[in-house]
Amino acid sequence: MSGATIDQGSERVTHHVHHDWRRDGPVSETIVDAVSGYEGVDADKLPPLDRSVNPEALDHIFDATDADAHSAGSLTFSYSGYVVLVMSTGQILIREPAGT
Repeated sequence: MSGATIDQGSERVTHHVHHDWRRDGPVSETIVDAVSGYEGVDADKLPPLDRSVNPEALDHIFDATDADAHSAGSLTFSYSGYVVLVMSTGQILIREPAGT
């Protein structure tokens, strides 16, 4: 599930993406796929994610020892001009760069 909202103060669009920790692949791939879709380019045309965040650490940051539980929290980082907020709930907010 995804959607978008516009921050009226800055006119920047924030995209909302949901990541299902049990069914979806690595969250790092979800983020790269989403940004490449917003940019209208293939994922290999974007800068490597590891210039912004350790993808392996990102994929495991909310791992749980119990299949029904995840560590609570969130992680924010910049990627390809976007501000990305990943929450343990599976919600991902991706804010477009200023001026787009």
